[in-house]
Amino acid sequence: MTFDSFRTGYQSLVESWKDILTTALNKLFKQEFTVSASVGEDQTIKSVVDSLEFPQIWVQFETVGKMTLKHALVIPVMAAGNLFTWMTETDAPETLEEDQLNILKEGIDQIINQVIAGQENGDDFELQNLTVELVTEAPVDIPETGYPGVLKLSTSEFAMDLNHLVWGFSEEVGDDDSEAGTGEMDSLFEEDEVDVHPAEFENFTNGHNHQSGNKNLDMLLDVELEVFVELGRKKMLIKDLLKLGKGSVIELDKAAGEPLEIFVNGRKLADGEVVVVDDAFGIRITQIVGNVQENTLLEQV
Repeated sequence: MTFDSFRTGYQSLVESWKDILTTALNKLFKQEFTVSASVGEDQTIKSVVDSLEFPQIWVQFETVGKMTLKHALVIPVMAAGNLFTWMTETDAPETLEEDQLNILKEGIDQIINQVIAGQENGDDFELQNLTVELVTEAPVDIPETGYPGVLKLSTSEFAMDLNHLVWGFSEEVGDDDSEAGTGEMDSLFEEDEVDVHPAEFENFTNGHNHQSGNKNLDMLLDVELEVFVELGRKKMLIKDLLKLGKGSVIELDKAAGEPLEIFVNGRKLADGEVVVVDDAFGIRITQIVGNVQENTLLEQV
């Protein structure tokens, strides 16, 4: 993949992200953002990092799919402080400590996942290994070359340039098929064709053809069941509960990226992951827990 191909592809991708990214930023930070992007003049990302003045907020993550891409998003400390203030509706902190960085991390995690889920080929990528740190000097593990871009985020009163560095392409190709690797790289910027076909569902039977049972089941098909998704749980003392206020963060018993649980009438049905459909949240089922059988439906009703 040539640098010129990346330049065109990167700007095209950001253009396709723009509406999703802008909506996510507006909702999380309660500001009206405009978003644009540009790509550096060459492939030397180490020199970009060396030219920065530190300290900076260093956001690093991987997108894993057709290949693994490593990303670093460099946010100026003052800009990160503004983001924290808008997100929590509190006064600007004098310094960004670990608690404030963890709150920013949760917000950045939401935004990146919404952008990935909103893509035509969003199923092909997954966010992993997200870290948000205050660094006082340039990290030593940055490679010499990669693809440097700049995301420009602007509000009516504030503008910030975020350096976006991409590297670490890990195609499994040999020395003799570099062209195949290039083709795979180019496929990142191509829309995948979506195979749309009618859904096929298994019959709610246990292997026997009971006509009377089918009639009984037909009577239940219009019965409404309550479906809810559990993000996580937390036990708290009353004294700790009374300390909660606007901007407080409650740590749940689920790790970041762990599947959410889907319940039907109080019974666990499946595991899933959060997606964004238009402007609404949804849940994509990733695993069904057990078999859905006729007697289970009868017990729920």
